[in-house]
Amino acid sequence: MKKAIVIGTFPTDKTTESMLISCINSVKRFGWDIFLASHKALPPYIVELADYYVYDKENVLEPVDLTPVYWYRCNVFSLQINGRGHIVPVTRNMKNSIALLEILGYGFFYYMESDNIISPQDVDKLIHLSSKMLIDEKEMTFFKIDSEHNPRYESLMFGGKPYFFLKNAQLPAKADDIRKYNVHPTLEDIFYESFKYYEDQCLIINQSSLEVLDNSKINIIANHHRAEIIKDYNEERYFLWISNSPDNPIEINFKINGSDRRSIPPNGYYYQQVILGDSILVEIFEGVQTISKLFSINELNFEKFAEKGCINFKNDRD
Repeated sequence: MKKAIVIGTFPTDKTTESMLISCINSVKRFGWDIFLASHKALPPYIVELADYYVYDKENVLEPVDLTPVYWYRCNVFSLQINGRGHIVPVTRNMKNSIALLEILGYGFFYYMESDNIISPQDVDKLIHLSSKMLIDEKEMTFFKIDSEHNPRYESLMFGGKPYFFLKNAQLPAKADDIRKYNVHPTLEDIFYESFKYYEDQCLIINQSSLEVLDNSKINIIANHHRAEIIKDYNEERYFLWISNSPDNPIEINFKINGSDRRSIPPNGYYYQQVILGDSILVEIFEGVQTISKLFSINELNFEKFAEKGCINFKNDRD
């Protein structure tokens, strides 16, 4: 049986290109063919490291009203920020590459994102899980998370038989496909909705991939921060908002217009009012990445910022 590793990627700078190379090198120990899937053209020296390369130049992003929503509430204010619309590019990477696997006659695959560096010990674990899935006559392997309150299947790493995935994965291929869910879904929610009816046909690991592959570096460049310009719900005022998510175990650091570095603990936040004409460069230091965002505040983009999110103050302020 032919087996493959599929790596979904979108490298935007030298750091993420280097991480992709490290990911490719780490999975060569499998001895399986390597497929790359991207919505950004990869340089030839990276393409040469793989056996197959699937490129889709149409990088479709969802509109604001279809993206997951970030909420924050305290006794002073409540806040809503609409998330990033990257579900469709990821699912198209999956569908494009796994369809090619099926055409080429592969019987098993692991799909993973390119910010995973798999240790030799954990390669052996994954090979063992693939063998167990096939011996137990299962069709897919999923890492199940939050199983008690909000069950989901991981999308950053999973495995299975190409034909079964293509037949049953109800994944969006264009932005409007997400409207059928009638919620602001995450990709993990969509995965669960697609495959929960077939759980008896799947090898379910009731742990996250991070917990199982504890010798590896998993989801290295997950962004736990928010940095946006948002509107005051009640007044024509705008604020810069920066926060760190509650599930991030460490603090993040940031600079504004080259100021001294400041830190935000898990579930912490910072905000300041901005005015028309401001130009604000925010640098976020999280893990191996430095993310820079430049906000130019002018009359033309006020409406865009209002769509991105709003803050509703409950009490009077000075």
